[in-house]
Amino acid sequence: MFAVMPLACIYYPVSVLPVWLQYVAWMLPPTYVFEGMRSLLIDHVFQADLMVEALAINVVLFAASFAVFSCPFTRRQAPRLAARRGE
Repeated sequence: MFAVMPLACIYYPVSVLPVWLQYVAWMLPPTYVFEGMRSLLIDHVFQADLMVEALAINVVLFAASFAVFSCPFTRRQAPRLAARRGE
């Protein structure tokens, strides 16, 4: 959590980061949310595009984690779990 918080730009805008670190920050969904909320509080403008981009990144990350962790785990662990239960 402490490694992600500075990159998610919770306390400051993305523009204060070095350019190479801005690319890393924009890969994190919380960055879009915090930039959107900052825009709402300071400029009184709700930027729905930032929220949609955060949602899109979350969907991609969820699909990737599902593909990586669910399929191989299910295939490898199912016989072991059945053996432990005595089935």
